[in-house]
Amino acid sequence: MKQATSTAGGRVPSREEDWERENANYLTMRGRKLLLGAIVVLLPLAFMWQTLLLGRPLVRDDAQLFVYPQYRALGETLRAGDLYLWDARQYCGLPALATGQSGGLYPIHLVVFRLLPWMTALHCCYWLHLALALAGFMWVARNLGMGRAAAVIGAGVYAFSGYQAGHLIHYNFVTAAAHLPLALGVLQTALRRGSWRCWGLLGLEVALAFLSSHPQIFLMIMFTLAVWVLVGERSFVANGAPQDDNGGRQDAKGGGGRQPVILSEAKNPRARPVLVGILVAALVAGLLIAPQVLPTLELAREIKRELGTQIDQLSWMQSYAFELRDVARVLLPDIFGTVRANVIGGEAFFHETSAYVGGAPLLLGLVGLIVGWRRRGWLFALVLLVVGASLVWAGNPVYAVLARLPLVGGFRAMGRWTLLPMFAVGLLVSMAVQWLPQATERQRQVATKAALGLAGLVIFALFSLWMTFGAEGGSLVLPGHPGLALPLKNTAAAMYNSLIGWQPVVLVAALVVVCVWVAAQRPGRNSLQRVLLMLLVVALLGPLWHFWQVTNPVVGRAYYVQPPESARVIGSGRMVSVPRELVAAVPASEQRPGGEWMYTEGYRSQLRPAYGTLFDVRYSDGYKQGIVTPATLQMWNQYQAYMVQAITGQVNTSEETIERVGTPLERMKRFHALVGAQFIVTPGKVQDPALKRVWEGETSVWRYEPAHPRAWLVGQAISAPNAEAQMQIIKQRDFQPYGQAVVEGAVEGLTQPGPAGTASVVGEDTYRVRVTVEAFRPALAVLADAWYPGWEVTVDGLPARLLRANYGLKAVAVRAGCHEVIFSYHPRPWRVGLMLMALGLVSLLVLVTYPGSAARSRRPSA
Repeated sequence: MKQATSTAGGRVPSREEDWERENANYLTMRGRKLLLGAIVVLLPLAFMWQTLLLGRPLVRDDAQLFVYPQYRALGETLRAGDLYLWDARQYCGLPALATGQSGGLYPIHLVVFRLLPWMTALHCCYWLHLALALAGFMWVARNLGMGRAAAVIGAGVYAFSGYQAGHLIHYNFVTAAAHLPLALGVLQTALRRGSWRCWGLLGLEVALAFLSSHPQIFLMIMFTLAVWVLVGERSFVANGAPQDDNGGRQDAKGGGGRQPVILSEAKNPRARPVLVGILVAALVAGLLIAPQVLPTLELAREIKRELGTQIDQLSWMQSYAFELRDVARVLLPDIFGTVRANVIGGEAFFHETSAYVGGAPLLLGLVGLIVGWRRRGWLFALVLLVVGASLVWAGNPVYAVLARLPLVGGFRAMGRWTLLPMFAVGLLVSMAVQWLPQATERQRQVATKAALGLAGLVIFALFSLWMTFGAEGGSLVLPGHPGLALPLKNTAAAMYNSLIGWQPVVLVAALVVVCVWVAAQRPGRNSLQRVLLMLLVVALLGPLWHFWQVTNPVVGRAYYVQPPESARVIGSGRMVSVPRELVAAVPASEQRPGGEWMYTEGYRSQLRPAYGTLFDVRYSDGYKQGIVTPATLQMWNQYQAYMVQAITGQVNTSEETIERVGTPLERMKRFHALVGAQFIVTPGKVQDPALKRVWEGETSVWRYEPAHPRAWLVGQAISAPNAEAQMQIIKQRDFQPYGQAVVEGAVEGLTQPGPAGTASVVGEDTYRVRVTVEAFRPALAVLADAWYPGWEVTVDGLPARLLRANYGLKAVAVRAGCHEVIFSYHPRPWRVGLMLMALGLVSLLVLVTYPGSAARSRRPSA
């Protein structure tokens, strides 16, 4: 073995020693990467352990009403070899892709839902995107100069925040939360490197963010990228100034000054490549998302044409915005009782904008603002925090602009902008962990005082609110035990009852740990600081973990797999429902021992719109999530009041109205005949011989006898100049649903009212409905499916004119005799979008394989 030699400057290590040192460094680096990988994989499992490990699906609110039914339909469609473009089970059919929330073109969905059963695929995608949220945030934090520990802690605060807990029932919000840091990381890389390959990949990532998520949340992602370009980019582009050890940039005198990005070529040689690169990325993204954007724009146009001024779009958008009382729910976990009873001074209620930040993350974020002063990403986090928090409030003037945007104007709950403050808080937490040990003595003192002051304020507010609003009817609800109402005798008793609740104790302990960690920080690392860092992680993630568990109840897999008896009775028939809330105030859930929320069988038996589609039930109404088919939605809006009046007996129409359009019961039955409804699901009773109760429970199922057909032949076509005139005609008492049809335009030779033969639906797949008709005279074949642009029809294999009948349904004229009528869906925006997507893929391929770079092409000579 070769010995090490000595020189005047000291001992020179041998080649073997150099190799051993390099190998040890490699193993250490590899171990750290493996640890980070384990954290990314295991943390989502810890937070969603019941769903991911035990296979118990989510059940709260939109999870059961919308998410699971939609992704069940997506999975079944993909496994059948089709794309999820049309859903025949709601509102007599709706354009699934155009609603902007199905993820029907997202590449990950196309693979995972094609290979795995739909529920397993959905839960795997939950895990994957929570892991991506962690990894993406760590990427951004590392780009900002954070260490591994700081990046991991900040990522945990962001990926498992109360916002994520509140929105776990909205799967596409989880995907959006994953793509926000991923898109920002790609943008940072593109701005730093300036290559065409990076700009092309940015366009791809932006497209993935749109295809996977939600137009409203996608707008938030784009807003974040814009803020980085305007504010955060100065950290990377400062006219080539060298980077200092603290992640800043030194000026010519060696200081840590900042120089802003000036988008002018005369002052900044990189300005033009940056602008060109952003435009290229935007073009690539626009082409890639065209197959989804164009159908969405078409649907937005149809909604505006059908509903016009009937919808107060601004009020719709501002629903579920933040109010003053929501502030406490953002800062604190459970004010009193469970999360379903944490409205200060109000009813038991929890909604998605009640994103719990928690005292500990907020406190650490304040520390990050102090010690991260003017460091990389500091101004970006501050702007994102302030602007995002400003946008969540009701009455914000920005909403007046957003309400007019076709892609986002149909979505409500602007309190969802909380996503941006949550991301900013995560970055500030990372800054606190990273920069506090290196802060000056003055900064550490200020941070310690600020942390103690905020912690005291949070604790004071917590117990004050508990004592003030915990009393209900002379009793105090014990925290964590809403079934136990203890007599409230005096203030001391209220304080004692508050203190023994373990949830506030967890919060207070978290604040204490953070304060101790802040006060104990000194330059360098020691064993005490490592212990405190571990306690800090527990203090931050512990309350968040608890909030996830109590906010997201789960049920057995059979809840979504085994249909209730009411669904079996309905079978393949089409139904309408009158929700329980419109008939009787019966709770939808019950509290079981142990605090687990479990929905009753009675709730399932209601078969609310969309939920019943899990069991192949078809609705003539539906669950208005986002934007839906406007024509049948308008029909439902027009007739819903009549149905409620007919079932509840609360008739408020005049004698003149009854003489002209009929009683509420007559109008309800006429509407059900038009849309082919065979069943009514309601907790009320309908006193009519045409309806027979075929299943009785907390909600009963009533069936029309004889059943309403889905297709039929009529002998008279009534011409109407527009859709509004059609609606007025079908409302009249003398209108015959099975003898007449109202159509736009003239149809010759159909003047004799009454039935004109028979029609039967004999076959159906995703985009095609086959009907056989036998007409004993010229007739109009009516199909009680939604009319919508893109539908075409053939009669005996020959193209025919598709008519819009009875305001929102389909019809075609046929001659006497037997015919085969095929209705098929071929949307033009989809076809155009495919061609544009192909162009986008070619452009992306060119950019990825192009050897040059934008920055290199504009780099000034030395």
